[in-house]
Amino acid sequence: MASVPELAVIVSTFERPGHLERCLASLGRQTGVEGRVEVVVTDDGSADHTPELVEQFARRAPFPVRFVTQPHDDYRLSRARNNGVRASSAPYLLFTDGDCVFPADHLQQHLAVRTPGVAYGGDAVWLSEAASRSVTLSAIRSGALMKVITPAMRRRLKWRAYKSLLYQALRHRSKPRMVGCNMAVNRSDLEAINGFDESFVGWGCEDDDFAGRLRRSGVNVRSILHRTHAIHIWHPRHPSRGAKWTDGPNAHRLHASRRLVRCVHGLVERDPADLSVRVVNHKCRWFHMAWPKGAGGKSRKPCEVEIMVLPGAGAFTPHAQLRVVVAETDDVPAELARESDVILKLNPRELSADLLRQHVHRAVRAA
Repeated sequence: MASVPELAVIVSTFERPGHLERCLASLGRQTGVEGRVEVVVTDDGSADHTPELVEQFARRAPFPVRFVTQPHDDYRLSRARNNGVRASSAPYLLFTDGDCVFPADHLQQHLAVRTPGVAYGGDAVWLSEAASRSVTLSAIRSGALMKVITPAMRRRLKWRAYKSLLYQALRHRSKPRMVGCNMAVNRSDLEAINGFDESFVGWGCEDDDFAGRLRRSGVNVRSILHRTHAIHIWHPRHPSRGAKWTDGPNAHRLHASRRLVRCVHGLVERDPADLSVRVVNHKCRWFHMAWPKGAGGKSRKPCEVEIMVLPGAGAFTPHAQLRVVVAETDDVPAELARESDVILKLNPRELSADLLRQHVHRAVRAA
C-alpha cells in the first residue's frame, strides 16, 4: 500500500501552458523529497492544451500528479485552490502558481520548517520580460536556472527577508505577508478556517484574507524568505488587476471591518444553521426557532454572528466576528450603525425561522 505523501504542492494555472511547463519541470528537479511529495495542478478552465501538457508530465514525474479543473467564469483563484486541496491527501500544503519556477531544494526547505500551528509565507524574485527569456527548459534541467538571479536581486531578497523577521518579532498584525506563489500551511489549520473564501472573485486580496483569517484563528504566520523563494516569470497583467491593489474588485471585501474566521463559501459550503449566532436583546422569542442551540441572549461566550433586532434593548459584545442589525425602518441610532457590519431592513414580526436564516446567511456571505 502506497504511503500518504507529506507535502502536496498545489499549482494554480489558467491558459499559460508555456509557463506551466517550466514550473512543472522545476518541480521535477526537486532534491531530497523522494516519496514525500504529490502535485495537484488546479486549473481555472483553460481551453488550450494545458490538460494534455499535465498528462504528459505526469507520465514521467517522480511523484503522483493530478489535474483538476472548473468551468471558467471570471477569475476564480480561491475556488481553484480549494479544488486543489480537495484533490490532495498530504497533511501539509504548499500553494504556488504556474508562472513560477523554484530552486532545487525549495520543497525540502519547506518540509524542514513544518511546525504545528505555524504557516509560512514567502515571495518571489519577480523577473522582467527580458530576464524571463533566460528561464528556458534547458536552463532548468541543467541546473543553470539560478544564474538568472542577479546580485542586485539577491540583495533585495535578503533585505525583504530581514524585514519579514522584524515583523515577526514585532508581532505585526498583517506582516509578514503570505503571497500565493509561495505559501505553506498545515491542512488541519486550513480546514479550521474553511480554506479560501470563494466570495473573492477577480484579481487580488484572497491571499491577504486567507492569512488574516489564519492569524485570527491562532495560527502563527512566519516568513520562509531566509530559506527559499520562488522565481516569477513575467507575463502581462490580468485585466481585472488595477494599477494599485486597492483598485481591485476585492479590496472592499478585504477591508470589511469584520469577517468570519471560518468563511461561509469556502472549502465546504456552510449551512446557515451551522453558524454560531446569538441575539443581543430579549424581545425575540421567534429567534430561537431559527437557532435553537445556544442562541440565547444571556450568554457571553464568543460567537460568529451577533444580531440586534430593533426596537429592543441590548449591546454587542466585543467578541463577535460579525454584527447584524435587523430594523423595520432606516431609523437606526448612529452609534449602533457604526458598530454594525450589516443592517437588514426587515419587519421582525413577519419573519419566519427559515426566512431569518436565509437573510442572515446572505448577509454573512455578502459582508
